[in-house]
Amino acid sequence: MEPPRSFWDRREQVSWHGGYFDDPLNRVISTAMLAWGLAVFAVWAFGWMPQVGEATPWDWVWTGAGAIILLETLVRLLSPDFERPSGGRTLLGGSLVLSGLHSPTGLTVPLWLVVLVFGTWLVVDRARQQRRWGQDASAQADARQDADPPAALDGGAS
Repeated sequence: MEPPRSFWDRREQVSWHGGYFDDPLNRVISTAMLAWGLAVFAVWAFGWMPQVGEATPWDWVWTGAGAIILLETLVRLLSPDFERPSGGRTLLGGSLVLSGLHSPTGLTVPLWLVVLVFGTWLVVDRARQQRRWGQDASAQADARQDADPPAALDGGAS
């Protein structure tokens, strides 16, 4: 099996009905993040936003969006009805929470640590994908050999 070359190749391989793009949890999470962002900016526009440190509305949006993504990861871990959580989305959620908490709390994460974590995740994820594609290709080759024995083995009777 040839590895997908881009997002659009993957989109063609996955059915819109029952596939990743039709996952109801993805729709709920996207809607929740949009509603959170709108609510934060509405509260800010009316002047009801509490001032915590030097927090801006964007800090609240990043923190809430990251928390929603981490909640999605937890739901995917605990529920057998959804596909397993993506490591990339989990890292994204954690990064958003940390970046949102920077202004109100002064919490800082060194850039080298962020690069190290993302780099390690990318290398490990790519190695897992390569191994999976290799297993798929060898399984397909075995299936072809089992289904169509060479003519030399049946005595050339055909």
